[in-house]
Amino acid sequence: MPLVRLLADVTASPGVVYGKGHEIEVTDVQAMLMRNNGKAELLDPAPGGGDGGGSGSPHITNLLASPARTTCTITWTTDVLSDSYVGYGTANPDQNFKQDTSVLVTSHSIQLTGLLPNTTYQYYVRSMAGGVWATSNTKTFTTTP
Repeated sequence: MPLVRLLADVTASPGVVYGKGHEIEVTDVQAMLMRNNGKAELLDPAPGGGDGGGSGSPHITNLLASPARTTCTITWTTDVLSDSYVGYGTANPDQNFKQDTSVLVTSHSIQLTGLLPNTTYQYYVRSMAGGVWATSNTKTFTTTP
């Protein structure tokens, strides 16, 4: 199971609250939900894919950001046909997202547009195959001046 560090207090069940900074093992689904809600960061990826995707999920490799002045193309590959999703933002990577679920591919490319020049963005990618998500670690890129 993945190991996460809590970024905020999390109520596990009535009367059971884990405090910010606490490290706990959780299921793949719990890790994804907590990360998406900004409540946890992944410390120890589960085997089998990306960052917490678990067994049977796509395996994300070759992640690359190619920024320009107001755009950035994010590319990556997966070992199985899957959809494409990028979360990105200046304050946190869950501020905005762009996805392509119309076609399943192994070579992924998403172009982010309307970005600010000379600005640092955080981002992560996610791909789903067979109902199972794989998510990369959060990375950064800076647009050109």
